[in-house]
Amino acid sequence: MSEHPSLEVLVDQARDAAALTQEEAQRWFHHMEAALEALEQAPPEDVLRRLEAVTSWKVLSIACQAWPDEPRRALEWRRKLHRLYWEAVQRVTPQQQDQQQRQMRADEARHRMHHDDYYHHHETGHSRGIGL
Repeated sequence: MSEHPSLEVLVDQARDAAALTQEEAQRWFHHMEAALEALEQAPPEDVLRRLEAVTSWKVLSIACQAWPDEPRRALEWRRKLHRLYWEAVQRVTPQQQDQQQRQMRADEARHRMHHDDYYHHHETGHSRGIGL
């Protein structure tokens, strides 16, 4: 059995950040860090969505709760967890990464086709004002 709470429990705890004591908030960060680093498979979609919201927005209020007199440290922890979240997502969702890469290649191909058509049209003298 793990000594750290599950990712779902940590996400749920983030809802009520104001109720956390300073020590609890600091512990929450260490537990969340460990959970993200240990993530080996994608959590359920609803947990993933809530986790993204927590690591993007809620984490700052928890950081301020954890380090009320150290704003720089709070910001560093916020950035760290946000980075760990994205690294974990990329690690556990390779199919999503592949899909995003395919979409980017398709977008680039469409852009190149449009770009090539534009220049081909202008090189052949069919643009307005040339009169060829």
